Amino acid sequence: MFKAILTALLTATTVSACVFVPTSLYNNSTPNRDLDESNRSYAVLPAPPSEVPNGKEDVFRYNFVLNEQRSVRPGEAVLRVQAFKKYETLLSQMRLDEKAEIQTGTRKIVLSPGVYPIYGIIETEGEPYYLLAPRGSLFPVIDMSGVLQNRMMDRLGSTSAVSFLPERVKLTPKNVRLKRVVQKRENSLPFTDYEIVYDGIKNNMMAFFAKYSVPGTNGEQGHFETLTYPKDATTISLRGGLIRIIRADREKLDYVVLTNPK
Repeated sequence: MFKAILTALLTATTVSACVFVPTSLYNNSTPNRDLDESNRSYAVLPAPPSEVPNGKEDVFRYNFVLNEQRSVRPGEAVLRVQAFKKYETLLSQMRLDEKAEIQTGTRKIVLSPGVYPIYGIIETEGEPYYLLAPRGSLFPVIDMSGVLQNRMMDRLGSTSAVSFLPERVKLTPKNVRLKRVVQKRENSLPFTDYEIVYDGIKNNMMAFFAKYSVPGTNGEQGHFETLTYPKDATTISLRGGLIRIIRADREKLDYVVLTNPK
């Protein structure tokens, strides 16, 4: 089933062709498979798009550590919360962390540590493989998990087709793995931005002053709110976060944040 899905992705279109194998499958790859040794030629499919969205997440920044006691004086922030969008993009590149050598019968090809663009994709025996940019007429071959294969491909004359070299190559080190390059970007402006300040004891109540910013303005615009709780309360909720009160008086507030606020 997995092979069928990959084949469909590769042959659907030359404009948006892209193969992405989840990281969870990487360790299931064979270091070097027995690739097709026939004299057949292979068409080189386009490389994956230069950038493919690969997920996003919310990143929160707090002025506290859960279950750690803090103290603030009136006018200081009990909670300071900012949340940013973080995006991950899969690039059409492979990263090599350590030097590798490929020895053919007559040539030695040295791959220095660095980033290599994916030249294209070929498929043999139902399995897709990446081709790196050629060294002369020879293409290094990498499986979908990033393992460099002990077979290389050769361009057929002046055509765009390729075929396997008849002999296997010697790899140094024996097991070479490259990683697909992932680019991460975080928005500079938060989509959530607020702080809740301790305002002391007023009218025998524990008082707080909340400042809420408009998303994306980094505190430039917003609204305010006053929150009060019984002076002798031992546990309160601020923005959904559970707060244990150790001491609250006109001089300071000692507290512990038990759960993250929203």
